[in-house]
Amino acid sequence: MTALLLGYEDLDRARTFFVDALGFDEEWEVRSDDGHLSRLHVRLGDTVLMLDKPGAHIVLSPRVAGGVTHLIVISVDDVDAHHVRACNAGATILVPPSDRPWGRDYELIDAEGYVFSFFS
Repeated sequence: MTALLLGYEDLDRARTFFVDALGFDEEWEVRSDDGHLSRLHVRLGDTVLMLDKPGAHIVLSPRVAGGVTHLIVISVDDVDAHHVRACNAGATILVPPSDRPWGRDYELIDAEGYVFSFFS
């Protein structure tokens, strides 16, 4: 299993993006006393993303930091089907599906500025 901790200002928006656009399953969430979402874990295969509000122990998102800070590479079963799902949900595609020496992949960027590469 691979797990990454990423900072997101808008966790509700992030949940919608990861679950609806990218096919992640929501594992669990934590809400603050006032009911706001404060931490979310989502999974796609062996990849777990721990999404948290930025703070002393959380990396700032690229949008807040002022530039791309990560390229997150995730294996999927079918790059083309995953790409279609992401497009249908309005994802911003940076590089369409392409054949590479290491396999087939595509790249997208999310609302917080994280760049993801999905490959098979």
